[in-house]
Amino acid sequence: MDPVTAIVAALSAGGVFVLKEVASEGVKDAYGELKARLKNHYPGVSVDELEEQPASKARQAVVAEELEREEASKDTDLVRFAQTVVEMIQKQGRDVARSIGVDLGTLDQANVTFGNVLAGKGATGVKIEKVSGGSLVFGDVSASTETD
Repeated sequence: MDPVTAIVAALSAGGVFVLKEVASEGVKDAYGELKARLKNHYPGVSVDELEEQPASKARQAVVAEELEREEASKDTDLVRFAQTVVEMIQKQGRDVARSIGVDLGTLDQANVTFGNVLAGKGATGVKIEKVSGGSLVFGDVSASTETD
């Protein structure tokens, strides 16, 4: 993964995990260090806007462009912080990643209401294998895809 992609991935994934309050303290700390380094050394990079909508492809593209313009990929500490955030999120495991969206198997006679569902890049928005009877009610469902 190239440095700019790693930084944007760390900001996006970290933002989703922190926003959804599923990040461990270690991830929160590493994400905070990454954001602080960006804000202190690259104030022209729109970190706050991406944090508001971390799954937005448009915001990710803007941040990537700003990072390129600032030549942030040459900042080895920044790249290291980004790689650490990505690695820590990956280590939190599949269960935490799934908690961002909804991924169910078979439901039989279930009456279930879900609030708003937000799934970041690579996560499942809503996946249900089979439903037999009952009802399902969802709030807004947002999932990032490669074509966003």
